[in-house]
Amino acid sequence: MVTVVLSSGFIRYWMTAGTGGFGLGSDECVRPGFYCLLCKNPKPKFYAPDQEELGFPMWQLKTTSVEIKPVSMATIKTNNYLPNALSQDEASADTRATHSVFVDQDGYVSEGGNFNVAFLMPDL
Repeated sequence: MVTVVLSSGFIRYWMTAGTGGFGLGSDECVRPGFYCLLCKNPKPKFYAPDQEELGFPMWQLKTTSVEIKPVSMATIKTNNYLPNALSQDEASADTRATHSVFVDQDGYVSEGGNFNVAFLMPDL
């Protein structure tokens, strides 16, 4: 057990099948792994300065220049998140954005770099 005093920051958790071989199944893994990451800085940019204490999330989106996954790769679970990671890095480097969205060649929003996209439309 480790005790850490952190007055400002955030926590990220990961649960994995564990260390082992490079096969697709988890049978090569000796035991599951749990990771807890405590981050002091930088703080996530999810809130407007005047809303941070109230806890209202504010995401500023930008379209990414990273090429969207081809349909063949988007319809199967490949665990290839390189385009997603690159799009998030691109958004993080932009002072006006917190997240990125993929747009297809017709200009339609496809998905977020690390979140799903949904639109609530009024009844027409």
